[in-house]
Amino acid sequence: MIWFGLILAVLFLISLSLLLIRAIGELSKCGETGENFPYRKHHPRRFR
Repeated sequence: MIWFGLILAVLFLISLSLLLIRAIGELSKCGETGENFPYRKHHPRRFR
C-alpha cells in the first residue's frame, strides 16, 4: 500500500508540473504576441 501511495503522489506531481508548464507557455505566448491571438494566424476566416 505504501508503494501504491508513492506512485499516486508522483503521478499527481507530474500532472501538476505539466499543467504549470502549459499555463506558463500560454501566458508567454500571449505576452509575446500582445493583442493578436494565435487563432487569427491559423484561422483568419473566423475573425472576418
